[in-house]
Amino acid sequence: MANVEKAIMVTGCSGFIGTRLITKLSSLDHTVVAMYKQHLPQPMAHVYPVCSDMSSYELIMAPLRGVDTVVHLAWKTPYQGASTKNTDIMESSNITILKNLLRAMEKARTQKLIYISALGADKNSPNQFLREKYLSEFYILNSKIPHKIIIRSSIVYDPEKPDDRFINSILKTMHYPLIYPVPNAKQVLAPVNISDMIDVIIKCSTLEVKEEVSFIELTSKDPYKTEEIFKFVLDKYIKTSKIQLKGTLAKLVLPLIEKKQNSNVKQPISVTDILSINGTTTSKFTKNNPVLKDLDLNLKGFKESFG
Repeated sequence: MANVEKAIMVTGCSGFIGTRLITKLSSLDHTVVAMYKQHLPQPMAHVYPVCSDMSSYELIMAPLRGVDTVVHLAWKTPYQGASTKNTDIMESSNITILKNLLRAMEKARTQKLIYISALGADKNSPNQFLREKYLSEFYILNSKIPHKIIIRSSIVYDPEKPDDRFINSILKTMHYPLIYPVPNAKQVLAPVNISDMIDVIIKCSTLEVKEEVSFIELTSKDPYKTEEIFKFVLDKYIKTSKIQLKGTLAKLVLPLIEKKQNSNVKQPISVTDILSINGTTTSKFTKNNPVLKDLDLNLKGFKESFG
């Protein structure tokens, strides 16, 4: 394996971010150890796929040989929690996999971990996804890995492909003619374009960091109200006039529409769950952050991406 001393391991490579990340890394001639749970992808230059469920740290030790940086993306049922039955997050598969990864990285003396968390991660959040992200951050912060970069991101989307969870969850509310519900219409969001997320991860993977822990809060440069974001999606994909339902009417109509649209889906994701991701940053992570200065972020706005 060429340049094995600088290899990057990426978990969750079949996911929304993972598939795009390894494609970009491959095009940039980075050596990548790509972790998949079940199905292996088509061959890509400089990408070495590994099939593993990461159910024990021993299964991760061998792929870590020669790896300098790990990007941890693997996550089951993202965004679910606010409208679904809550379970004990201490026993969740997400936490178990993370703990196995941390133990394997410590034993292999892997130098850097890049972890994608979420804005709004909090131990007291009503959303199980956000509580799990908070607990994951706790385990990472208390690990012995020399350098840890935690990216707390807003909602990530791909304006070119409406198959992603965020855009698709909005489109499902627009199935019927004339009207569509907009939950939390005045809530302010600053979603992150997937291309910007990929660029940030790659910059972090090559960045020489001195700090043991670095937090990055990632939002686009232009925040918009939820009602504005729904209108951008309507204009790009539906291209017909519809009336927005807000407030009480939206709360009454939305569950009926989503129930109909998700009747054949095993693990449906509600737009309300996705919107529960906090859309704003906090100054305690952005003030005097040397990593942010090195990254020189200039993320595209939602309207700009849909232009």
